[in-house]
Amino acid sequence: MRWLRVTLGVAGAMLGIAACSDSSPTTPGAVTTLSEITPRPGATAVDPAGPIMLRFTGAMGDGMERYMSLHRGYVAGPLVPMSCAWSTDRSTLRCKPGSGPLQSGTRYTIHLGSGMMDAGGHMVETEQRGMQMGGQPVSGQPMGPMHSGDQAGVAFAFETR
Repeated sequence: MRWLRVTLGVAGAMLGIAACSDSSPTTPGAVTTLSEITPRPGATAVDPAGPIMLRFTGAMGDGMERYMSLHRGYVAGPLVPMSCAWSTDRSTLRCKPGSGPLQSGTRYTIHLGSGMMDAGGHMVETEQRGMQMGGQPVSGQPMGPMHSGDQAGVAFAFETR
């Protein structure tokens, strides 16, 4: 039995060597991007009780909701506490403020930080697509779990009615 284990180990190693020596080009997978955001960037008269939603072209990785925040005013403004949940296929993030509807007649900014990863561990393209959708670039350090202040990513402003 011991001889059989060694043989399988050597065969496995040989397969690994053969796979590593393959020089055929790899086909990159589809890049996951931001495909939709609600409220629409630049919108005015948004329902204060309406949904906040981000949709991506593919499944997102665990914990990526931490890269999204809502600020009263601009990105440097105070954070608005909220709870977020992913759709079953992890491509849509729905959020709602933790203290009820947003304030009427107020500007809010959705901040989507850089560093987001899809379910396969690949970087998600948010900035370029976000700017095409009406977002503004935000400079600084990549936004992570301990979000504070002005950090890298893209910002989407809207105003409530």
